[in-house]
Amino acid sequence: MVSRGGKNFIGFQGIPYAQPPVGHLRFADPVPIDPWMGVWDATYPRNPCVQWNYLENGPTEGSEDCLHLSVFTPASLKKSIYTKLFKNWKKIKYIKDKLALKNKKLLPVMVYIHGGFFEFGSGENARELGGPEYFMDESVVLVKINYRLGPLGFLSFEEKELSGNYGLKDQVLALKWVKNNIIYFGGDPRNITIFGENAGAASIHFHLLSPCSQGLFHKAIVSSGSGYSPWALAKNGKARSIALKTAHLVGCLRNTTREMVGCLRSIDAQYLVDQRRALITNYVDPVCLYIPVIDHNANRPFLPDYPSKLQPANVPVLFGINSADGLVKTGFYTKYGPFDWTSIDYHFTHYFKEILLLNPDIIGIEEEIAEIRQFYFGFDVLGEQSYFNLTNLFTDGWFFIPMIQTFKNHPNSVYLYNLDYVGDNSFADVYASTRVVNGACHNDDTIYLFNSTTNPRFSPFSPKDEHFSKTLVKAWADFARFGDPVRSQGITLGDWNNGGDYLEMGPMGFLVKKSLHQEVIRFWFRFNPMLTHYI
Repeated sequence: MVSRGGKNFIGFQGIPYAQPPVGHLRFADPVPIDPWMGVWDATYPRNPCVQWNYLENGPTEGSEDCLHLSVFTPASLKKSIYTKLFKNWKKIKYIKDKLALKNKKLLPVMVYIHGGFFEFGSGENARELGGPEYFMDESVVLVKINYRLGPLGFLSFEEKELSGNYGLKDQVLALKWVKNNIIYFGGDPRNITIFGENAGAASIHFHLLSPCSQGLFHKAIVSSGSGYSPWALAKNGKARSIALKTAHLVGCLRNTTREMVGCLRSIDAQYLVDQRRALITNYVDPVCLYIPVIDHNANRPFLPDYPSKLQPANVPVLFGINSADGLVKTGFYTKYGPFDWTSIDYHFTHYFKEILLLNPDIIGIEEEIAEIRQFYFGFDVLGEQSYFNLTNLFTDGWFFIPMIQTFKNHPNSVYLYNLDYVGDNSFADVYASTRVVNGACHNDDTIYLFNSTTNPRFSPFSPKDEHFSKTLVKAWADFARFGDPVRSQGITLGDWNNGGDYLEMGPMGFLVKKSLHQEVIRFWFRFNPMLTHYI
């Protein structure tokens, strides 16, 4: 395999890190894969986890046997080492000792956790996500992982028998695999950076908080998502309600939870995932039904308490958003509408209390929502002219303000960026019927981080897009190497704390600026803690 810059690299795809989560292992913590004898064919990616086709509203797809990862590494280690690794798992200790004796310089490790609102996506689907070619110019070892999605990963009765968060526990096991084995691929187990966007970013926030993830990584890049995002963590009782409705739809309502779980384990996986279509009132709202929960009743809780009550890991973190992340919502309104502006205008309080998951128990919430309406729309009647204002509301309420809350709660060594580059390609073309943009759309960063030429939706880069892509990839790799995203560019970036520096990533390059969206932050934090149930 060859990188964008012409460097040779090797890909090991479809490596199992856990036993297939089928039968009695469905709705259970993942179990490490048993050592194998013989040759494992790592020349092709395996199936994604079972999921509904969100981007195209297509049929349910994927396999329940999906807990695999892929490793991409520069072609610098001797082939004999790789051969011995895959021919005999029991020789691993010998290989590790051999590497140590040679005192080989190990490379930074970057583990990508994909997004998809916990319901769709794949770490191994290069066609949709993009390939590893760009990162392979940066002398890092790249790992992409799969984890269980939708009801198979996050169905929860909020009790011991079906506690939920199985997809997050899959990620923990994958990180343990990386820590224990990445040295055999030339990676440094003492320098692991986890990065991701959307649900991947929310997952990383949870890993920063979870006792299950301590010591498994050393840096983190959190892009366009947070555990405080209204789509990232279920309200008390909400997950149980959805689980009971799901059980009813597939004929599994029983007298006890144990009986229901036994029945749910017998249901065809794709049929089970397909039931989400019966649980939504329309295609775009709500996006997320099966999401993480507070699982203090579990045998081994991943998230034993609310995020605000847990202490984050003291590791360097780069936080950021795309300037128009909210297009992931408003774009779908135009694509799968019709969007009834008159109804939304009339029922504004009810609609946004639900869509932003604001705390309904706060006294005076109607007055607070009226202030939100005035802040974003003034006194105008809502209509087509309100499209960008609505996008800004979703950008702030779903992504920016939750990210700032996460940022403020982190102990130190934190940096902030705002990606505002709009190139020839954009996920706005995917989410919306026609491109209407007022900034960088949600997921646009992945176009520049991964080889988007594998995605038929996108055209080849212009020279300007190519330059931005190389700059962005180097920034991510620099953060993995040094804990500083712009060291090799000669830029000095201070901590953002107390309204300090942030990195503006736009058409003029990377610029250090101060006080990102302070007016928006002051507005929203006026009525904290009414934002969500979790702050």
